[in-house]
Amino acid sequence: MSAKELADLKGKNVAIVGGSSYGGVIERAGPVLVRSSSDEDSLSRLLKNGDEYALMDELFAVRRARTDASTIIARFNAQLRDMIADRTYHRLLHVDWIRADINGDVSSNWCR
Repeated sequence: MSAKELADLKGKNVAIVGGSSYGGVIERAGPVLVRSSSDEDSLSRLLKNGDEYALMDELFAVRRARTDASTIIARFNAQLRDMIADRTYHRLLHVDWIRADINGDVSSNWCR
């Protein structure tokens, strides 16, 4: 089962770089925060030790062994494409343009 919102992480092991602070929102959501030494360590824990999620720069990574991993990734990619197309992603990154493949033809397109 994938986490659709922070509340879905309650009781789940979430690898997070020690010393990182994502605000009280994460802690109040109730995950079991497993401190790691770096983003690479967080990913290693995710892939090897069975931590269910990794939080890095406020992004989640998902273990390939999950039966629904491809669905989670496909949904993420679809949402990201929509955010680029409607310029939401631009606003979040505070940029006027993004170079991205938005139509699936593997060529680069400038989204202004």
